[in-house]
Amino acid sequence: MSDMDRRPLGGNGAGGIGFLLTLLLLGAGLYAGIKLAMPYYAYRDLQTAMRYRARISLYSGDRDFLELRRVIREKIDKHEIPLREDQVRIEFDPDKRTLAVSANYEVEVEFPGYTHRFHFSPFARVESRDVE
Repeated sequence: MSDMDRRPLGGNGAGGIGFLLTLLLLGAGLYAGIKLAMPYYAYRDLQTAMRYRARISLYSGDRDFLELRRVIREKIDKHEIPLREDQVRIEFDPDKRTLAVSANYEVEVEFPGYTHRFHFSPFARVESRDVE
C-alpha cells in the first residue's frame, strides 16, 4: 500500500479547518442576529398590543383603561422591556374622539467587548367618529 492510499479523503486537513471556520462564522452571525432581533420583536409586539387594545378600549367606553394597562403590563413583563407602567402615556381626547398610547425606552444589547443601545418609541393612535 502506498502513502497516497493511506491519506484521508480531503487531502491534508485544510478543508476541515475551512469547514470549522465557516461553521464558526455562521454560528457567530446567527448569535448576533438573534440578539439584535429580540428587542425589535419585543417592540413590535408591544406596539401591536397597544394599537389593538386602544381600539377596543375606545369603542368599549372603558375610560379608566384598566384592560389596556393590563395588556401593556403583560407585554412589558413577557419581553422584559425596561419600562415602568408610569412611563406609558395614555391620552384620551373626548373632543377629537382619539386615544393615544405612547412610551419611550432603551435596550442595551451586550456582545463580548461591545454594547449597543437601541431607543424605541412604541405609539398607537386610534380615532373614532362615533364615540360620545
